[in-house]
Amino acid sequence: MGIGVEVHEAAQRHHTIIGIGCDIQQISSLKQTMDRQSRFVPSLFTAAEISYCESRGRPEQHFAARWAAKEAFYKAVSRLLEGPIPFRQVEICHANGGQPCLNLYGELKQQCEARGLAFYLSLSHSADMAMAYIVAVTHNETGASP
Repeated sequence: MGIGVEVHEAAQRHHTIIGIGCDIQQISSLKQTMDRQSRFVPSLFTAAEISYCESRGRPEQHFAARWAAKEAFYKAVSRLLEGPIPFRQVEICHANGGQPCLNLYGELKQQCEARGLAFYLSLSHSADMAMAYIVAVTHNETGASP
């Protein structure tokens, strides 16, 4: 019975796309930046992101995907939000099923919640390229205007 209610409620929602962002990063170039600038990683990534990336076999690959996601996020929402977008307030994480997701913090989270924004995120990488794609949407009930 609970599944039918969830499906029914989901069917009553309209998703209005209000922003799209895409970014690609060359992993070797990002690694050079990381090696040259000791403050690069801690100034842009949260402790959880750093811990996750450093636990992987090729940390630079995972940092590059997350950096691409933060850039894609900026491209998707910069015209919708007021003020600068602090990249440490955008955290790339993984949902229980392993799919990538966003955690937002501080003023950025408040602005996105006030506008009813939700995000769909996709990450991918190859040996030397990492990319991210973000779709920003509003969730509106049937009959409500976007």
